[in-house]
Parts: sequence; structure tokens; C-alpha cells
Amino acid sequence: MKKIFLTLLVAVASVGASAQGVKWEGQIGMNLSKFTTLESKVGFNVGVRAKLELPKLANGVYANAGALLSFKGGKIGNDELGVTSSANYIEIPIHAGFQYDINDKFRVFGEFGPYFAIGLFGNTEYKMNLDVRDLVGDDYYDAAIAAGYDPSEEKKDESHSTFDEISRFDFGLGFRVGAEFKKKYIVSLGYDFGLLDLNKEKSLITTKSRNFWIGLGYRF
Repeated sequence: MKKIFLTLLVAVASVGASAQGVKWEGQIGMNLSKFTTLESKVGFNVGVRAKLELPKLANGVYANAGALLSFKGGKIGNDELGVTSSANYIEIPIHAGFQYDINDKFRVFGEFGPYFAIGLFGNTEYKMNLDVRDLVGDDYYDAAIAAGYDPSEEKKDESHSTFDEISRFDFGLGFRVGAEFKKKYIVSLGYDFGLLDLNKEKSLITTKSRNFWIGLGYRF
């Protein structure tokens, strides 16, 4: 998987370096991501995109490829009883798009295509900060103590690498729409939906990535 990722990254860099007319964009944005087994969690993304206009195909058609550091994850429950998972990726979206000039200072655009992602690091935390006495009642709690239960040995919090449970490699489809002002400033939003079951332990429950994001960009 690492070889695939490095090959893709080199390909994006090579296209950007060799193709004439490539326009670069820096992007920073906010993620609202989740796994299908969890609820949404706020994160962020930052990176660069390379845009190549393709007027020979049709006026307004372009290709866009990027390399983004994207902080994703999901959560369920609360601080007393719940799970919080972070999964941070390098993502490479490769989109085909169409842009339309409203005037010489304002244009709108839309694009669609696949993305590839490699997980870098992330942590999953399980929290159980509820008092066992509140869960089972005084009578059962006292009986458990009498039978040898030691509350000091109770392990309430646990954490481990997220990628112990899910695959580091992800692949899916995504779209992006937005507006460009003065050929410099870009506001966009997008949605990426993973196609792969990331769960390492295959079962009836599948774990797939979902991410809605908004971003600000600068053309340079």
C-alpha cells in the first residue's frame, strides 16, 4: 500500500511540474467526518491542489488533483461512557470538473472523481467513568465486594491505535462544488464517501468512511 501511495504522490507531483498551464491552490478546511459505525466528529484538512484546464476537450473542462492532510474520525456517547476515534490520512483526490465564468471576477465550478487515502496515525479511546455502584445498585455491589471484587482493579479508560482495528488504505468517490473570486480566492464544499469496508475483522457490520467538508483556498 505504501508503494501505491508513493507512486500516486510522485505522479501528481510530476504532472504538476511538467504540464504547462497548471494552477496551484492552497487549501485549509473543516471536516465533519464519521465512520458508519460511529457518529460525526469535527476535524480539519490542509494541503495543495493542482488544476489543469483542458480547453481542447471543451470550454470550461479541467482536471484537478490534490494532496491533503485530513484529520477524520468519529465518536459515540459522551465523556462518561463512549468511544472517540481519530484517523488521520494523506488523501489524494483526482477529479474531473467543469467551471463557468459569471463575469471576469467570479466563477462557479463543480467536480467529481475518486480519492485514495493512506492512514498515518490515529487513536481510539474507550471511556467508562460511571460508578459501578450506580449501575448495579448497592446490594449487588456489596455482594460483589464480598465475593472478592476489587474496585481498584476496575479499568475505566482504554486507548489504542485506530489502525489496529481498521485498514490504513481507503478508496472512495467524492465531489466538490464552489466559487472562485478574482481568480484568487476560493470557497468550496465537498463530500467523500468511502467504498471499502475498513473493518479488519470481517463481520456483518461494515465500517466505511464518510466526510462532509468546507474549505477556503488561495490560488498562487
